[in-house]
Amino acid sequence: MLNIGLSSYFGKPEAFEEVIDLLIQELETAVAGAKDLQRVIPLVWGYGTGQEFGIYEAIDQAGGALLGLRGVPLKKYREDLPPVEALVTYIYDNHAAGAGTYMRELIENQIEKIKARGLLLYGYIGCSFSSVDKELFREYFRQKGIPSISLEGSYQVGPPTGQVQTRIKAFIEMLA
Repeated sequence: MLNIGLSSYFGKPEAFEEVIDLLIQELETAVAGAKDLQRVIPLVWGYGTGQEFGIYEAIDQAGGALLGLRGVPLKKYREDLPPVEALVTYIYDNHAAGAGTYMRELIENQIEKIKARGLLLYGYIGCSFSSVDKELFREYFRQKGIPSISLEGSYQVGPPTGQVQTRIKAFIEMLA
């Protein structure tokens, strides 16, 4: 939900930013023990933002931890540039403007940053753009020794299917 709200603030920017500030404060002061860090498999969520929130729960229950997301802004607006140029720079730097090679770089940076052991590539059913990019990404990261799983979904907000849960569990067990 936070990832989706980054572009709309859910129509309430002040309230959204207040929640984000509280979350940042909580995360910055949270103590992660060595045992906690050994317990989870660090993963990066690549490509599309999934709306099947049950997938995130399935990842957690299987022992995975989504510590990197390709779709979140990694850089802030540059206030030293004119507004339109700052917006264009923001889009290119953060969302890669749809260019697969730039998105791949963002995913790769997230993998390196969190020392991810796996990559989840999510796309929407019937979207030819995501199908092609996901396969290109999958092959690229396979050659780099990064295991990945390709998931497809719709805009459902309920629990994922048993098949998706089984695939996620098997993927994370393979990484363990």
